[in-house]
Amino acid sequence: MKKIFNLSIRNRLIISFALVLLVPGIIIGWTSYSTAKETVENQITMSASESAKLLNSTLDRFIEPEIRNIAYLSEEITTADYTGSNPVLQQGILTPFLSKHPEVSTIYVGSKDGMFINAPAKEMPKGYDPRERPWYQEAMKQNGKVVITSPFESKTTGDFVFGVAKVLKDGSGVLAAEVKLETISAIVNKAHIGKEGFAFLADKDKKVIVHPTTKPTDPLEGDFVGKIYQSKTGSFEYTIDNQDKKMVFATNELTGWKVVGTLYNDEITKAAQPISNKTILVLSISLIVGFVLIFFIIASITKPLRSLVTASEKIGQGDLTEEIQVHVNDELGQLGKSFNKMSKNLRELIDQIGTNTEQVAASAEELTANAEQTSKATEQIALTIQEVAVGTDKQMESVEESSIRIAELAQEVQRISENADSVNVASIDTSEKAAEGERSIKLAVNQMNTINNTFANLSASIKMLGDRSNEINQIIEVITSIASQTNLLALNAAIEAARAGEHGKGFAVVAEEVRKLAEQSSHSSQQIAQLIASIQEETSKTIESMAHATNEVNEGIGIVDLAGDSFSQIQQSINDMGTKIEQISSAVHKITAGTEQVVESVMGISQVAEAAAAGTQNVSAATQEQLASMEEISASANALSNMADELHQAVGRFKV
Repeated sequence: MKKIFNLSIRNRLIISFALVLLVPGIIIGWTSYSTAKETVENQITMSASESAKLLNSTLDRFIEPEIRNIAYLSEEITTADYTGSNPVLQQGILTPFLSKHPEVSTIYVGSKDGMFINAPAKEMPKGYDPRERPWYQEAMKQNGKVVITSPFESKTTGDFVFGVAKVLKDGSGVLAAEVKLETISAIVNKAHIGKEGFAFLADKDKKVIVHPTTKPTDPLEGDFVGKIYQSKTGSFEYTIDNQDKKMVFATNELTGWKVVGTLYNDEITKAAQPISNKTILVLSISLIVGFVLIFFIIASITKPLRSLVTASEKIGQGDLTEEIQVHVNDELGQLGKSFNKMSKNLRELIDQIGTNTEQVAASAEELTANAEQTSKATEQIALTIQEVAVGTDKQMESVEESSIRIAELAQEVQRISENADSVNVASIDTSEKAAEGERSIKLAVNQMNTINNTFANLSASIKMLGDRSNEINQIIEVITSIASQTNLLALNAAIEAARAGEHGKGFAVVAEEVRKLAEQSSHSSQQIAQLIASIQEETSKTIESMAHATNEVNEGIGIVDLAGDSFSQIQQSINDMGTKIEQISSAVHKITAGTEQVVESVMGISQVAEAAAAGTQNVSAATQEQLASMEEISASANALSNMADELHQAVGRFKV
């Protein structure tokens, strides 16, 4: 700390201004970057969660029709359809159903007697008993509820499928359909989680259903597996292959399957990197501009001070002809003018002292001549003259002491000037900081208004998303209604045609009606796809609005912080002014004390003069012969007294 105060004023100002610029700038930059990164992370996590929810809803829309189909068909099939002399189950019911549902690879019925009827017809291995299969056993346990099995490899087609099964209405067996995973796999693989992330499905038994790198039915492995089965929905961070990742998950209510999305944490850092770069750029430009302004401000302060120091050194060496060139009218200019005025007064004082000294010298010569005339008068006169000489020595000592006090007085005046300069600088700084604080507060108000407008736009976009979602719900209801009617008509037509034999040709009209309804279902599905695309577009706009609002908040925070720093500087400047004023007060007290000592010295001179006068009276009493000479000495003494008064008046020209 002592080393810092030993530095020049210029270096101390440079260090102070540099700290004022660097420390708040670094704090503001780091705070802005951290806040932006946290906001981006929340947005990406929210987007990933919404993608997982959308995938879960799509899965529901795919599976629900299969559940309704199996539920309806199981109510229509009886024992008579696959037993007796004219079984119609395979050709009359199962095969037509299969032709209308390409997502189903095979459909079959297993009876309590071990009978197995499938479509497309395929001979099963010898000893195959449907009653031992999981789909049969699970359906029997549920007692009339539709069962969705975990994915497995089909024994009839070799494809990876999942089963949808239900007990027949009369309880004579179980109807089951194997639904291909191809459609679900395509939906999951198209889902985007961030830019480089992906989605996957897992069943209730912690086995893979759809995964970009793992085969279906393989066990799901990793430290994260336990966490996604602890709750229905959630998100967490984990590390795999030395890379940090984030995972979001949801549970499908129909199947109990886990819908999972995962992405790399590096995406968050990369998304926040442009904000970091802009912050560094703005901070660098601000520092450069600040340092340039500081350089000119410091130069405007130190250059006049260096001129004062140079002039003071010359005066200290005895050269009173030096004057300072004053080009400004601020406090430094006033200080220069005061310095020139002081130098001028000193020159006039020295000139007057020189003139009086010559007169004193002349009077002294005259006194010397008279003294030679009276030296032989008496020894008493000699002793008196010695006393006068001693008094004169004391008078000279007093004069010398007065000279020292005057020099100290000059030094104190110089300190007063320096302190006045510091007070001026602090006052200027205080004014600038106050103005800057006012501007910063106005800017903060404007930024907050911008934030309100941005969030208003965001609210409108979100409302539009809600309207689009309502339209989708209405169209889905239409599709569900048409699909149900299609299935009912198709199945009724197939069953009635099979049972009627030759007379069933009259149902051709029913089949044609079914086809028309199916076309309507396809058209509604296309509308759903278009509306979903529209929702995604609106969601993108919403995210952009939120990002814009975040930037505005960050700018508002930076400006408010700048205002706080400015007012802190104002407080510091005021404190500095108080310290300088105390120093000036102390210097004034010292000047007062020096003046008192000068007065005491003058009193000493007066006492010596009285002693000299007493000696003069003794000389006058000793001899009448020296009367004329003593009168001349008295006249010379009066002249010396007058010159002493003039010298006192010259010193009194300094204002204390």
